[in-house]
Amino acid sequence: MLVRWFQFGLTSPIFRQHGSRVVEPWTLQQYGASGELAYETVVKFIKLRYTLRNYTMTLMEDVAAKGTPVNRPLSFEFPSDAAAWAVTDQFMFGPRYMTAPVYHLGARARSVYFPTGSDCVAWKRWAPAAGSNGTEGSRSFHPGTTVTLTVPLDELAMFECMPMPTL
Repeated sequence: MLVRWFQFGLTSPIFRQHGSRVVEPWTLQQYGASGELAYETVVKFIKLRYTLRNYTMTLMEDVAAKGTPVNRPLSFEFPSDAAAWAVTDQFMFGPRYMTAPVYHLGARARSVYFPTGSDCVAWKRWAPAAGSNGTEGSRSFHPGTTVTLTVPLDELAMFECMPMPTL
């Protein structure tokens, strides 16, 4: 669950790990091969968080100027999509990215709804969040569909809205 928490933190405006226990990620390595994978994944997502820094800073400017939330329900970006209003376990990270966190212990798959509307003509797995094997990495998903996807421990179900090309 710690690994999934770090993945969730990738798109949080403020991410901290607190507790009355040892919280340093490198202590995961004491648990053998599974702990080593957990540690490597945590480090991967800490580094990925920095690749989103400019995008996050732009979102934070919008928060200050307009009060627009960084993380928002799907219905915020897709108000005309009735199905988006019913989704309670996915969220938008600004207008560009959608995250579908894995939050059940041991889960390696989850159902993802791809909202329709706005200017998204397709959804594509955000490549840096895919593992080295690129699970689902090159596949596009049609708006208005629900798909069950494999989400290995070292990956995050995060998708980018692919806008209609401008001429």
